[in-house]
Amino acid sequence: MKLINSIKNNIIKKRKAKKSERGLYIQDIELMKTMFKAGTKFKYIVDYNTKEILIVPSTEEGNTVSYRQLKPTKKEKELAERTITVSKKKALSRRHKSLSEKLLVALNLKSKIKRRKAGKLKSVIDVRDKQALSAFSGADQLDIEIFEDVIRVRGFQNVEVEDIANSQESNTVISKAKNVSKKALRKISKIIDIKPRLELKQKYEVYLKRSQLNKVAAGQLSFDFFMEDSPFVDDSKNDAFSEVKNVLRDVAIPLEISSLFSGAGLMDYGFKKAGFTLKFALELEAGAVETYKHNLGDHIIKKDIREYNLQNMAKSPIMVLGSPCTALSNVNRTQTRLKDHTDYPLILKAIEAIKANENCKVFCWENVPQILTVFDGEIIELIKEELSDFEITFGVLCAADFGDPQLRYRAFIIGSTIGKIELPKLIFKPEEYMTVGQAFKGLNNSIPNQLDISKPKDPLVPLRRSYIPQGCNWEVLPKWLKVDSMRPKKRKNGEKPKPPSTQSNTYRRLANNEPSCSVIRYSKVNLLPPTGLDGLSVRQAARLFSLPDDFVFVGKKLGPKQQQVVNGVPICMAMSVATTILNFVKQYNIRMGFAKPTLVTV
Repeated sequence: MKLINSIKNNIIKKRKAKKSERGLYIQDIELMKTMFKAGTKFKYIVDYNTKEILIVPSTEEGNTVSYRQLKPTKKEKELAERTITVSKKKALSRRHKSLSEKLLVALNLKSKIKRRKAGKLKSVIDVRDKQALSAFSGADQLDIEIFEDVIRVRGFQNVEVEDIANSQESNTVISKAKNVSKKALRKISKIIDIKPRLELKQKYEVYLKRSQLNKVAAGQLSFDFFMEDSPFVDDSKNDAFSEVKNVLRDVAIPLEISSLFSGAGLMDYGFKKAGFTLKFALELEAGAVETYKHNLGDHIIKKDIREYNLQNMAKSPIMVLGSPCTALSNVNRTQTRLKDHTDYPLILKAIEAIKANENCKVFCWENVPQILTVFDGEIIELIKEELSDFEITFGVLCAADFGDPQLRYRAFIIGSTIGKIELPKLIFKPEEYMTVGQAFKGLNNSIPNQLDISKPKDPLVPLRRSYIPQGCNWEVLPKWLKVDSMRPKKRKNGEKPKPPSTQSNTYRRLANNEPSCSVIRYSKVNLLPPTGLDGLSVRQAARLFSLPDDFVFVGKKLGPKQQQVVNGVPICMAMSVATTILNFVKQYNIRMGFAKPTLVTV
């Protein structure tokens, strides 16, 4: 068990500040340990009604963190007194100034500066705008909390609270006499009655957050205020203001999912097991929809996304997508241009869906690894360009690294507007991988889908299977049992024959002491269990995806059920990605003060 307490663990500094009519001046040296280094950009927003300002670092042009030169340290001064003359003292001061100027140039060049060198400069955030400071009107003191990627300023008001015992006294003649006495004594005496106590009541909060922010000039902040009488309020066409109101209305991000290209729900099942609530799903294939409903609920809609009105989907803050990937694989790809690709319209539709959800804070897009590389990386660049409001993380993960008994590689693209979310770290080493034998332990014919097995039409298929030992494939077959695609093809003019075109997983028999190869179209390629002459059952394939036996694939036709399994994401890998996103969102909610720390299993 691990205590997630972002406020204590991630906070860099907390201090009180005096309220000043001149402005709010933040120049703590600890700012150099944050993303608010001198010369960096940031954005912010102020809501006058809720008394909130949100500010975070930004890559866009706009507000700039200014800087101030640090004076020589006490040790430097003592050393100078002992070793150098008065004229050299001036040289020391000039040295600090010269170093600061050099560092500023380096900052402008976006160079990485080590902390020991950057110590001669400190960041300065200066807020002097009177309208902005009026957010703290009535506050008696300010609290400043500095985090790595956010600065929070809260205003507090002194409120006198009567003693509890006094409030509970009966309204008797004696109690009235006591109250009269106390009032009289207060008028004639300087002695302070300690029974009434003073408590600090939180009045206002100011956040420095990453969204919809304004411009700054000369190191000072300027703000737009969204008041009830603001002309923006009645302007329903003002999208920027709508986004601002949505952010401020629901800063605490609920752990809810909207899913597109949902299939039979394997990815969604992983997110549900991690702790998310499934609110919406969209899928075209009828059999997959029935399986989804049977296992996960009726919130799924059967519809082609190209014909669906995206404004009608549940606009959850987390979106999960698994756009079709068959045509992207090396085996099936024939087009040379992305726009000619059969999956291109669906990729565009997926991007459109994310844009249509103004509440989306995080999306998780799963696909084959080739989505990151085909057409010279054009697809991932398109996603980054079209969804530029999101910080994008992407990479390829192997299911076996997270506990699935399958060497299945998948690309994950995570986009976030609340901070960069890294892919999960690997859990298991190769020598610790879950094996096929472990996955199939306890299987019997009473378990749902165990008898869902394709029967071969070719009488030679069982004979070929009988020649295949564990860990081997069609290559060990005798020549007389091989089909044409398993034999080299002769070429004219005496050239070297073409190698066989049969895939390596054809007639592959899985080994008990190893994880499975990637399970794709297993009935077509004759992927075999460790023993026997039958092919893989639907339940055996499901176990290779770490699905529990009570996750049942429904429907009368066998082919769709087999395809529903192989179109999915192995559960342990899906859960690891989902847990990484969930913990990040929880920590964000805690850091922003909208949730309490909780214990979670890591």
